Amino acid sequence: MRKLLDKVCENITLNFRHDTGAFIQGDIFELLAEPLVAELVTLHSLGEHFVPFIDDTVKPLVFEMNERINNESLWIKLNTALLLKTRPEYPPAVRQAALKIVEHMFTKLGERYLVVLNETLPFVSESLEDENPEVENVAKQIVKKIEAMTGESIQDYLK
Repeated sequence: MRKLLDKVCENITLNFRHDTGAFIQGDIFELLAEPLVAELVTLHSLGEHFVPFIDDTVKPLVFEMNERINNESLWIKLNTALLLKTRPEYPPAVRQAALKIVEHMFTKLGERYLVVLNETLPFVSESLEDENPEVENVAKQIVKKIEAMTGESIQDYLK
């Protein structure tokens, strides 16, 4: 099952990366984004394969989606959907995975991704107080990345 899922996601990633004919537009992005984010909860059932799947497959897929579309409003929508998975009702691994994907977007898209900052900060602030130390650590990494990009402390916004 995981191999099939890997191949499907890799195929979608390659489609976004190599779409020179502009086949993929905002409507396709939105059609794929919602189920992808919703699947984080289902994918949690992969057990020990969940973290490698997120790192090796989902993070590159979300990056290629964002890079191809380059639409701030769609970035905000996808980012917010991911961050909603950081709420306490989700398992710690899902919360951590959602934050890792967001962190990856800040790493790969850099300052361009700061357009999601206003929507991101409340979720990061909440995650900094997560009961799970791994979730909290990823939130701290996001704060460091944002502060490095902006050149200023965001601690006052996290209260």
